[in-house]
Amino acid sequence: MAPREEPVRWNNDGTELVAVLHHPSESPPVASVVIVHPFAEEKKFSHRVFVNLSRELARRNVSSLRFDLSGCGDSFGDSVDATIGRWLSDVASARSEISARFPESPQVLVGLRLGSTLALAAAAGDDPPAALILWEPIIDGEKYVNEILRRRMIKEMMTTGRKATTRDKVRAQLDADGFLDLDGIAAGRQLVDDIAALDANALAGSFTGKALCVQIAFNAKVSSSLEALADKMRASGADVETVGIREQTIWDRVELVEATELIDLTAQAVVGMK
Repeated sequence: MAPREEPVRWNNDGTELVAVLHHPSESPPVASVVIVHPFAEEKKFSHRVFVNLSRELARRNVSSLRFDLSGCGDSFGDSVDATIGRWLSDVASARSEISARFPESPQVLVGLRLGSTLALAAAAGDDPPAALILWEPIIDGEKYVNEILRRRMIKEMMTTGRKATTRDKVRAQLDADGFLDLDGIAAGRQLVDDIAALDANALAGSFTGKALCVQIAFNAKVSSSLEALADKMRASGADVETVGIREQTIWDRVELVEATELIDLTAQAVVGMK
């Protein structure tokens, strides 16, 4: 039987989540992967890489679930109502969905950027996965929010021709409106505050399984911040490997990025972590 792709929907606490389940050619699969996507435009830019990853995993007899968090993509819900707590509930629901179909297969969480940090937070709960693969996790939430605001200011200046607004004015607009428009995605004040409060290092001490932390950059040397996160995880008993991939930043590229080395590394790691 050839690998196949099945559209699936299920209800999580009153909200319908939408996904694609990638079935391998053999059953049971050697492992099952839940993919946690990044935030806002980064989700759109990295979509094709995750499709190709899921197809490669299926070729290696690994099932995977590519799902949209509530208020994102094809899933129901309003993005302005999203919170980190809600999204962690969605991750737990997605894990239950794939576990119900493949109960004998060890589970691996794979995430990119904010999705990686969500995966790490999900793994810190009472039901940890067998393994984690974190692509470029957001380590400092406040720094990430400032990065988002800076990109928004630059884009506004380029599209309107007006002098760039200030970060204080953007935050004042957020306070006044209750949300920010990030290229058509309305991020509510609660979500912005939740993201700013994220601290991957504080989450790192709660996972004791296997993990792969991947840096994706033009410089393949692993950053000191990612190594520090890995060390925090190791201190709690986790078996962590860090790898630097010399690759285009797949979360901010309009053009197609093949990311062949990244996909192959990840697929090999999933099979090896089972």
